[in-house]
Amino acid sequence: MFAFVLHLQRIAEGELAWVWVYVTAATAPDQPPTVRWVRPGSRAAVADLQPGDRLLAVGETDLRGAGPVGFLARTLEAAGPEARVPVRYRRGDEERTTVLPLTPLDFPWRSVPITAAFVVTGTLVLLRRSGTPLARAFFVAALLYSLHWTFFFGGPAWSTEAWLVVFFAASTLMFPLMIRPVFVFFREENDPDRPLPWWPWLLSIFGPVSISWVIGWPIPPDIAFPAAFVLNVLWVGSLFWVLQRNYRRSGPLTRRRVKWVVYGLVVGLAPVLATNLIIPVAQRLSWLHDVAVLFEVLIPICIFIAIVRFHLFDIDRLISATTAYSLVSVVMIATVLTIVPQIASAIARLLGTSPENAQLVLSLALAGCIVPAQRVVRPRVERLFFAERDALQRGVDQLLVELGGSPDPESLLRTLGARLEALLRPACWAIYGALDEGLRLLLASALREGSPAPERLFGGERFAPGHGPVELSELRLAPGRTRDQAADLVELERFGVSLVLPMTRGTAETGLICLGAKASGDIYTATDRALLTAVADKVSDALLRFDEAEILQRERAMRDSLERYVPTSVADQLAAGRELEGGERDLAILFVDVRGYSTYSEGKGADTVFSVVSILTDAVSTVIRRHGGTVVEFLGDGVMAVFGAPDPLPAHSRAAVLAGCEIVAAVAGLELSAEQKGERALAVGVGVATGRAFVGNVETKDRLIYTAIGDTVNLASRLQSMTRDLEAAIAIDATTREGAGAAAEAFEHRGAKPVRGRRESADVWILPLKADPAA
Repeated sequence: MFAFVLHLQRIAEGELAWVWVYVTAATAPDQPPTVRWVRPGSRAAVADLQPGDRLLAVGETDLRGAGPVGFLARTLEAAGPEARVPVRYRRGDEERTTVLPLTPLDFPWRSVPITAAFVVTGTLVLLRRSGTPLARAFFVAALLYSLHWTFFFGGPAWSTEAWLVVFFAASTLMFPLMIRPVFVFFREENDPDRPLPWWPWLLSIFGPVSISWVIGWPIPPDIAFPAAFVLNVLWVGSLFWVLQRNYRRSGPLTRRRVKWVVYGLVVGLAPVLATNLIIPVAQRLSWLHDVAVLFEVLIPICIFIAIVRFHLFDIDRLISATTAYSLVSVVMIATVLTIVPQIASAIARLLGTSPENAQLVLSLALAGCIVPAQRVVRPRVERLFFAERDALQRGVDQLLVELGGSPDPESLLRTLGARLEALLRPACWAIYGALDEGLRLLLASALREGSPAPERLFGGERFAPGHGPVELSELRLAPGRTRDQAADLVELERFGVSLVLPMTRGTAETGLICLGAKASGDIYTATDRALLTAVADKVSDALLRFDEAEILQRERAMRDSLERYVPTSVADQLAAGRELEGGERDLAILFVDVRGYSTYSEGKGADTVFSVVSILTDAVSTVIRRHGGTVVEFLGDGVMAVFGAPDPLPAHSRAAVLAGCEIVAAVAGLELSAEQKGERALAVGVGVATGRAFVGNVETKDRLIYTAIGDTVNLASRLQSMTRDLEAAIAIDATTREGAGAAAEAFEHRGAKPVRGRRESADVWILPLKADPAA
């Protein structure tokens, strides 16, 4: 932290600059140092210093007795933020003066986020995996790398001297100890007791090479510069060699961790390399380098994920997406740099606009094609590099189609189990369905010998919290588990379950899909879990479809049974589970009665009479239902119906009158059996009244009766009785006449008539017997 704060201070004060002049130490305390080498092409070359020149002073500071370290520290202190320092030197016997320009660091801020990220992630790994060799090895490597790039030279001379010590120590230990975590990483899985190799310590030569690159000692600086580059290449090559060599020897889990490391290195370094290729061609894009350097922060982040949470995301999916975007981007950038300028010039000449504007429009159009293009490229990348995962994706897509076409629950579950076994090859699998309490085993299979799947799970309604797959180990660590749930988890663990996939309907848990570990030893990735969630949702929907079909079939059967005993509209509401609301309503009440029924029945057998009544009531009730009415009572030779209940009917008076007219015509035209041939045709009288009445359930000792009660009901009954005396087919009151409108135009007014049981007379309108009801 002390070095980091000094680094920030030097950046803020602008004092970070290279002194590309190298000296040999003074031969005596009273002698000055001698110029050894000036880096060609550097800004220092303009100072006209040559090897052999004796440096007497920098600024006001005397250089007698100074060596390479003292010269560097005093020069940086004297230069300050101006990055220029007067130098007095002697060439032969002639004393001269010059101004030595220093070379400020390019992009001095770029190391800040990278070094901070390494230190933070190294500390987090140390905390999350405390006490493990891998955590300690990575923390040390991250600290050394950060110290190597934390420059705090400049300012007071002691600051430069302290930095040289830290820089030399970090550079000497950095390369060997940055390869060390890779060996520890693989040793954890394969052979924890295997000793670490000694050869990485050969790379500790980077320490003397690095310090010589700065002060020109102990290795000549003209050799140190290319040597530093060679050692960097050797270190990177050694790192990737160790990774690929051990990758082939490792299992699926370690391979996923290695992929995270390699992914971080590639994604972190590729933008920098790309900008290094682009900037020489397009100097105006030099700012891209500063942006590209920020991607190096991904390196420690990916290493942290590899060590601590390698299953956080599906690394295969990230690699395929990144590869697809990279391929498309490379093509787009190459097109923008080569072809687009020529096309833009041609368009500019054709349209008379500037080439810059045309090039901008074309570049933006190409940028808009990146996302659609990667959607085309990405499936091909996945098929090439991740064939197993591509096969799983295709297999799940096919499974979803098969589940949707399953004819019954049993075939659905067998298809599900067989396909999951083929696609994932789990050590075991089991499917549970919800009961009133807990879950019941529906189907199971084990590919290895072990404990059988538990027949029942008593964990309660919500065995697995949330939506989507969850590891069994995570369930065991979840707080608030009941004793039954804990026992269930133990049984599932004995069976070999690794992943639990809940099937839900809304907030209710309808079942579980339990899967054992993959035969390959690989984890269930985020992509696997997403695909399995889609499968679980499909199974839930299919089971719901079967449940709804069964419920619909039961409702249909119940409604058919109800309709045989209660009115159709009442049966519909009961079958739908709705309560029949009672209360006063505006209704039209219709009564139908057979004329001369007693005389007609006399001398006939009960079977004949029952047959005639059945034919009659069927015809009457059919007409009433067709006009929206509800038959509430069969009175032997008569029928009572209401219009406007239980379902509202706006034109209830008109519907009742039309129904009455059709009933009179329908009964007159009934075809009876051979026994009734030649007898007088049946005739009915109809009474209709409109007004307020109570409609609802009347409770008896053993059942409920749906009916209508009130003065309007009594009036309708009395009007039906009046049809005999008035020689009418239908009798209605004035309220009904007014509400029926054109439907009652054929009715004749008979004035006020007394009504038995009522104090007030009724204004009566009739349809005479001689009138045609159909008209």
